[in-house]
Amino acid sequence: MSEDNSTSKWDIETPEWQWLTTQISREHSHINQRMTWYVTSQAFLFTGFAISTGVNGNKVVADILWLLIPIGSIILSIMVWFSLSSTRESIKLLSDERFKRSNQAFKNFWNSDKRKKLILLGDAPSKYTPILFVIIWTTLLLNYVSIYQ
Repeated sequence: MSEDNSTSKWDIETPEWQWLTTQISREHSHINQRMTWYVTSQAFLFTGFAISTGVNGNKVVADILWLLIPIGSIILSIMVWFSLSSTRESIKLLSDERFKRSNQAFKNFWNSDKRKKLILLGDAPSKYTPILFVIIWTTLLLNYVSIYQ
């Protein structure tokens, strides 16, 4: 381990630091679990939607599914987006508190441009995936409305 990244130099052996780091790690796990669940649920919803477009027997059922699946998916996407946003905000608050308790070596690392760029890239999926799905589902819903109007 290099001298700049040694545990004693960053003061991570204090109980407060360890607790904050553990809480941040838990929040990241929550984001991971929510994103996994969310993307998997979207796959099932897209499958249901695709199957409903080919329903030859009962047009009423197909019409209901063509409306309910996109509307439900849009609502789910918005709820997940808010949930992920609150978790990211929690991480920010915990990180700010940890930063206050840090020494200068950690603060220099924390404020580095390279780390900030990596954080932006790492946060992008949890920020933008729900928005992407809202756009896709809205497009499908508007397409349905324009076809069957």
